[in-house]
Amino acid sequence: MSRRRATAVTAIAAALAALLLLACKKDEAKGGGKAATGAPPAGVKVALVVDGKPALDVDPGRAAQYPPIGALLAGPARDPSTWSALEVRPRQGEARTLTADEQKGKIAALYPDRGGTAFGLFSPEELAKKARPAIAVTDVAEVRITLAAAKEGGGGGGDSGGGGDHGGGGGDDERPRPTADLKITIKGPAGEVVFTGDKLNDLATVTAPSGDTETPGWTIPAILKAAGVEPTGKLFLVGEEGASLLLEPGDLDPATTMLYVKLNRQGQLRFRVFKKQGEVWDVTGELRGIKSIELK
Repeated sequence: MSRRRATAVTAIAAALAALLLLACKKDEAKGGGKAATGAPPAGVKVALVVDGKPALDVDPGRAAQYPPIGALLAGPARDPSTWSALEVRPRQGEARTLTADEQKGKIAALYPDRGGTAFGLFSPEELAKKARPAIAVTDVAEVRITLAAAKEGGGGGGDSGGGGDHGGGGGDDERPRPTADLKITIKGPAGEVVFTGDKLNDLATVTAPSGDTETPGWTIPAILKAAGVEPTGKLFLVGEEGASLLLEPGDLDPATTMLYVKLNRQGQLRFRVFKKQGEVWDVTGELRGIKSIELK
């Protein structure tokens, strides 16, 4: 190869390398279409505002755990069914208001994304796997929640807090008792078993480890035992609204997880998964009603 040709080849190779480096830098700036794993700046927090009042500032470390927003709040706001409006404000761009249809069957949570904190509406499966939500707002500054107007002497209309499911008048005398009209179909290797709600009255009650710690309820393992079913693997739960939740075998360990079921004042079963994170119990999944439980 002549000296002139060798020089030309070297120049072309250098030019290609420079173009490749420039393209890589552009991809990094755009995030490459995937959430960045790097932590956001320590001082950047997301403000949670309830009824126009500051409730909590969530730092990046807390957001990195994919916390459901309800689990971060106190009182009636812990229950998303008490929310009448949900608005998410990014640091740049227009605020987004999430409609009731968009929220149906979803869990509002924070999560790390592209060096910042994002808001997402997750299905229970997406949140459990820490997958990307179908509805997301990135680089969030504020999440603003408006609670439903108080009803009949401060009831709040929900099923937890401030007269919704506990406190604020009357105690357990006002709470409906589960009846045979409530039915849970349990599908296992030996076939199907229909567990009726009246049998819950014979089970020992428990209370949730955080949030509403007064409302009596039951656990999924206790319900399965009463139905004569012993879980050994995964559990697939389907709620009244068609939402579903897949539980892993490790979720049956009472030391780290509580699979909590309660009956709200409207006579509907509510199911929540509480996970222990250090010394704190967080809600990582929930369903309105339980239609069926399938043993995988």
